[in-house]
Amino acid sequence: MEFNVKNAFDVYCKNAYTNRLACGVIFDKKVYVVLLEDGELDERFLKIDQSSDAEHRGQVLRFAFQGKGSKANMERKIFMRKGAIELGTVEDLGNKNRGDRFEEMVAKWFGVQWENDRAPFWERGDVVDKLGRHWLVKLETGTFLTEKTFNDLQG
Repeated sequence: MEFNVKNAFDVYCKNAYTNRLACGVIFDKKVYVVLLEDGELDERFLKIDQSSDAEHRGQVLRFAFQGKGSKANMERKIFMRKGAIELGTVEDLGNKNRGDRFEEMVAKWFGVQWENDRAPFWERGDVVDKLGRHWLVKLETGTFLTEKTFNDLQG
């Protein structure tokens, strides 16, 4: 099967532990989360990109806004209409491990302790809320799926 946005996201969703997504957006120097209860992430907010990780060479499926500058900001605004919740500022994310820091911010918003367990998306969510619901968490430009994992999950 070809590694494209539709196929990659279908494989991700089919194998994910949960269909709840907490997607992070950076806009106007603030950090927001949009909670999607049933994986209703529109494919326009996904893209195939080259991996920047030397360990995972090849292509990856990312949560990303198309274009640059004002075009990307327009896409962010459209996405945020789904119910953006302000979590903090860009400074709160820091410069290193922003994805981990964002997960921690989401856990704090849910009122739970964050655990950095590095479990794969098919074993558990990144954050478990007070009701025991698992959430997969992605900050913009975060990787959903590598091409290697895509191939491995198909056997």
